[in-house]
Amino acid sequence: MKTKRTAVIATLSVIVGLGVVGVSPACAGENSALPACPTGVFHNCFRTLTFADGSKYVGGWKDSKKHGQGTDTFSSGIKYVGEFKDDKNHGQGTLTWPSGLKYIGEFKNNKSNGQGTFTFLDGSNYIGEFKNNKWHGVGTFTRFDGRKYVGEYKDGEKHGQGALTFSDRHKYVGEFKDGDIHGQGTFTYVDGKKYVGEWKDGKRHGEGILATTDGKEIMGDWKFDKPWNAVYFDGGEFGFSYKNGVPQKS
Repeated sequence: MKTKRTAVIATLSVIVGLGVVGVSPACAGENSALPACPTGVFHNCFRTLTFADGSKYVGGWKDSKKHGQGTDTFSSGIKYVGEFKDDKNHGQGTLTWPSGLKYIGEFKNNKSNGQGTFTFLDGSNYIGEFKNNKWHGVGTFTRFDGRKYVGEYKDGEKHGQGALTFSDRHKYVGEFKDGDIHGQGTFTYVDGKKYVGEWKDGKRHGEGILATTDGKEIMGDWKFDKPWNAVYFDGGEFGFSYKNGVPQKS
């Protein structure tokens, strides 16, 4: 049940970290035809600098560093529009990739930090908190096929309390760990069945009760996503038991 977003997030983290680092104006100026500033530095001014690799910065400067509102366009096609501080993306901004990926939100020291929205090529998107380029805190991930998670994240993975609605309308509400359903939770199936109990690594594991809409119940210990040492009731009447995952029917 774990969504395959870890690798994507890790890749994007690298892209963001590399893509938004600018070239220092001092180095660029050595090979440029720009006239010398009267004071010898870029300070409290607005200027365009084009770098040797074709990258371009248009915006404010302070103490020879990008500062204030500006636009960084890189030769790779990556583009950042927003606020700068001390030569780094810092404040509100929009980062776009040539492929169409887009992040809109808060930056701190060249990384997505705070509230933001990340949109994928297939229309999937994450809206919520970021920390050091990763989904971290409370957020909502909506996948292109209707699958939706609302809850807590840690280091880019579902972790803590959350609600996951599947594209086939099954729904789980409860605890997550490292991207998987793990801990105490309730899984409601589209046909009305409901499991309330413990989970481990995305599977029913531990004490739990599975109840159907017509009064049938399986109550007891679960393992490997199936009744292990449990009892089956039908309308409140004992039916049979499970021992080590095997129904003990007479």
